[in-house]
Amino acid sequence: FMVDEWERLAVDSESEADRLACMCATLATWRTLRASHLWDSSVHADATPSLVALNLDHDKDGSRNIWAGCDAEGQRGPFLWWPLFMSEARERGYLLPEVELTSSSADPLKGDAAKPPEGDAESGCPPNSGRATATVRWGTKVSSAGLRAYSLLAFCLVGVPPARQKEEHFTGHSPRHFLPCFAEMLLWLQKFVDEVGRWATGAANVKRVKCGPRYTVEANRVMQLHLRRRLRAVLVALRPDM
Repeated sequence: FMVDEWERLAVDSESEADRLACMCATLATWRTLRASHLWDSSVHADATPSLVALNLDHDKDGSRNIWAGCDAEGQRGPFLWWPLFMSEARERGYLLPEVELTSSSADPLKGDAAKPPEGDAESGCPPNSGRATATVRWGTKVSSAGLRAYSLLAFCLVGVPPARQKEEHFTGHSPRHFLPCFAEMLLWLQKFVDEVGRWATGAANVKRVKCGPRYTVEANRVMQLHLRRRLRAVLVALRPDM
């Protein structure tokens, strides 16, 4: 449900900061990325209006210039925002601009949030905590603090206020687990779950084989796209009944 709302709000939200936060969360979800991956990342030369292709500057295993791609489609259909976002990101030379949180009736960074208003039970819309607003600083590349702000804002927009985020560990790392966990629910073989998650597990993990270099190989890129298409097809089929 959160992913569905992020995809919707990436287009429908009136606030540019909110739209960017939801774009960031959507990219992280469908590319199985942690927030830190988006720092210093850029649009890859392979990217097209129908293909999200990113160049990740670094990974925690020390890998550099890692290809990361998926179809520019999600549960709700094509990412209508991607073609313009891709073009603008290429022009500025980096993926995300800086964003700064601004306080409303409570300071979102301190998690000082009152109980949010109830959502619309009939429509299924989540409650909006109203505890995080932000300003985009165009012309400045996102910082680590900015990435935390994107994450905090994205979860606030789908009804998870800062206090609950802290208590239940909703972070910029959380979207990374969406597709691998869904693949496990579908009883996929572990090697395919690992492939979706881009994790070096089992014997590879024991030998400390770096995960990043595996995805510089064209065959692995094709596998990544194929597996994500299969998962998206099931999610799209299930969506009407959710």
